[in-house]
Amino acid sequence: MDVKTLREIYRKERMSPYLQDVGKDFYTQIESYIKEIYSKYEEHSKKGEISKLTVLLGEFENIKATINDIYEIRERKIVSNALYYVKSGEEIGVENLTSEEEAMLKKITGIIREQRSSVLDNIISEKAAVEMRMPETKEKQLTLKEKMITIRILKDLPPIVGVDGKVYGAFKEEDVVTLPEPNGLVFINQGVAEQVNIVTSDPFYKIYKKKATNLTAWKR
Repeated sequence: MDVKTLREIYRKERMSPYLQDVGKDFYTQIESYIKEIYSKYEEHSKKGEISKLTVLLGEFENIKATINDIYEIRERKIVSNALYYVKSGEEIGVENLTSEEEAMLKKITGIIREQRSSVLDNIISEKAAVEMRMPETKEKQLTLKEKMITIRILKDLPPIVGVDGKVYGAFKEEDVVTLPEPNGLVFINQGVAEQVNIVTSDPFYKIYKKKATNLTAWKR
């Protein structure tokens, strides 16, 4: 390991969105390299070789800055990978990770999964969703069926999802349709439909437009 090698690793790491292969023992090599520089520093210090001490100090500062940059870049990538593995549920990949980074990735992923489970999953769990639903009693079902409204469409409209969960439409101008009352009232309030009344008599259903004289007769 030397300064030139470290700078090349930094360049590749900075230019790529993916973790670069630095070897499983990368940080062990760095530690050995720093110990080597420190030994040289002690040796020159004993001899009083100031000029060489100055060179070594400058080299050490460069190495420290480069190592810090490499670590932080790889750290961001590892955290991003951890989030991906949690969201996707895929098995954790350890390619191009050092031994220390592999342990860190597994730990971070575990923490995120545990936190997600204890907070988010509990809040929006299926159990909570079931408990929040209104009980489907016969009384409620009858109420939903009774609360329908018949309207005449005044302009072409796209499909909608009714309050009962069913899809209605698309609608064409002059269509006469029966919708859940809340949806029909929205159309009426928006001025894109008007209510009609259904009057039943034998042998026909007569549909009268509200507050109008026109009528359309429908056979059963």
